[in-house]
Amino acid sequence: VTMLAPILEARPPQSAPNQKGPEMSSLGIELPNQIARVRALRDEYITLRGMPNVIVEPQIAIMEAEIDRATRALGGGDVIAMLRAYESLKGYE
Repeated sequence: VTMLAPILEARPPQSAPNQKGPEMSSLGIELPNQIARVRALRDEYITLRGMPNVIVEPQIAIMEAEIDRATRALGGGDVIAMLRAYESLKGYE
């Protein structure tokens, strides 16, 4: 063991690779962004009303419920509900 001490001391320190992860943002910023994005998507669906063979009412109703849930969570400051709403809204494309 004493013979390895000079070898271990002579090694340069191992540094972590310089990796860039996703930029950090706050839930208080990202949740309103998602709400606005899904509202815009809902508005696109609303324009499809009345087209033949296009059924959008269920999707519009679900989006409106999710938007309302996210808005209530944001207004109430319930972080767990905000996270759930954010993840739910993030899934809309």
